Amino acid sequence: MTGLPASEVRANFADMLNRVAYGEERVIISRHAKPIAALVPIADVERLAELEKRAARDVAPEPSATPEHIPPEIMERIRAELYERARHEIYTQVHTEAQKRLEALVAPKKKPR
Repeated sequence: MTGLPASEVRANFADMLNRVAYGEERVIISRHAKPIAALVPIADVERLAELEKRAARDVAPEPSATPEHIPPEIMERIRAELYERARHEIYTQVHTEAQKRLEALVAPKKKPR
């Protein structure tokens, strides 16, 4: 996994897309040395979506169940799933925001009349 500043990714965006799409490289984009987004191959996104679907099917507890009645192994799986969902939601929010900012930066500027 490669980590690069946003300015470098912006300057070499086409190359970054090719490295990710065809080289299956993952690129962590940072701003002020803080990771803010990632470029990942679409296969990774599809795998994550499939894992989320499976986890949602496997983890759905009965509505009447309380934590005291759920076996510890199942509770651990529930905790892990909730953690992964929260992590994914944060990743999606950060990625969407970074994508909007990047699109705004590379969008052609309108000339004032």
